[in-house]
Amino acid sequence: MAQLKQILDQQANNFKESLKKHNLQSSKEKEKLLQDLQNTIKENQNVKLQLEASHQKVLKMLEKSKIQELKVSLQWTSLKKKNLICGINHIS
Repeated sequence: MAQLKQILDQQANNFKESLKKHNLQSSKEKEKLLQDLQNTIKENQNVKLQLEASHQKVLKMLEKSKIQELKVSLQWTSLKKKNLICGINHIS
């Protein structure tokens, strides 16, 4: 009977040791996953900032383009008016 108890105690100790190892390994894996997640979050934040900066740059370029388009349109309208006036003056 004592020998059976000794075998059961040994198996229980082996199981406890195995469980400790698994818990330690799980803890290490959890830490690594958390670190990977934090790195991914930082990378995503950097990409988001770059995208926002690019978006602002494109918006400014678009605004400048629209302003330039309006200037050209106004110049063209002004030129057409001058030609019309010159044409009327030339006829008179």
